[in-house]
Amino acid sequence: MEASFNTCQNDGHQWNFTDLIEKRIRPSEVLLWSSSVEMADKYASIFYNSSIYFDENCFLCQCTKSGTFGKFCEYQLTHESESFEAAIDAQFEQKKSDQWGIQEYGTIICYKTLKMSDCVYGLLCLDWRDICDTNQQCMDGLDEENCDKLEFNECEEDEYRCTNGMCIAEEYWLDGK
Repeated sequence: MEASFNTCQNDGHQWNFTDLIEKRIRPSEVLLWSSSVEMADKYASIFYNSSIYFDENCFLCQCTKSGTFGKFCEYQLTHESESFEAAIDAQFEQKKSDQWGIQEYGTIICYKTLKMSDCVYGLLCLDWRDICDTNQQCMDGLDEENCDKLEFNECEEDEYRCTNGMCIAEEYWLDGK
């Protein structure tokens, strides 16, 4: 789902393409602004080919606030992290000390189809790693149900089968070391 913003979010600086071209700001510099590759690519096309027509209202966001990124600087890393790697590390460290408190940082990818009221920790949004992990988080065992079906799940040639039977892109295998 594409967000529709008319301005940069999170204190991002808005640059019109016209101003960028007049100041001869190179596309390689724009890539360092934590904006989107899509917008940097669009700007590069115009920068390197002056005959391309573009809307005068076209703009690009320079994400100036630490940890913000995205087409409109609309995303922000959790734990006040400055890099994606630091945010992931902080999230795993928090999960070690407070397994369920990690969800206080807003919407995470989770399984909402489970009956949350039946889970030990009350209303719970289960992380994908909590499904079929041999640890029952829900009182009725719903999070460990039908795991045998994952065993019959066929992975593609460029995928790796995790111990829980899920298939992930081979490039992510051993990502967590």
